[in-house]
Amino acid sequence: MAWNVPLVVRRPKAVTSRTEAAPVVVRRVAGCVVIEVRAAIGPAAEARIGRVLHGAIRPGGAGVVVDLRQVRDLGVSGLSVLRLARLLAAQRGVAFGFAGETRPVLELPPG
Repeated sequence: MAWNVPLVVRRPKAVTSRTEAAPVVVRRVAGCVVIEVRAAIGPAAEARIGRVLHGAIRPGGAGVVVDLRQVRDLGVSGLSVLRLARLLAAQRGVAFGFAGETRPVLELPPG
């Protein structure tokens, strides 16, 4: 009995450069967990960033700081993820804060 299996040659997948920055970097600094976000926080990234934040916010754990200095775009879904993370931290008694540059916010007229 002979096997008749066709030979399939596949092209190699594109390899990402090692110089590309990771979209989220987690490190420990002075007893705090610092989550540095280096990508836009929108619908495409919200699940990944939410998982990282949820994993870092542990009852009785270290404080969590979300570094937003390199974030170029912060969409509504991104704000929602950050708000939920802050609420979770409050429920679990974990210190939670943000680091980043402040930018002027447009004021809406009253009424």
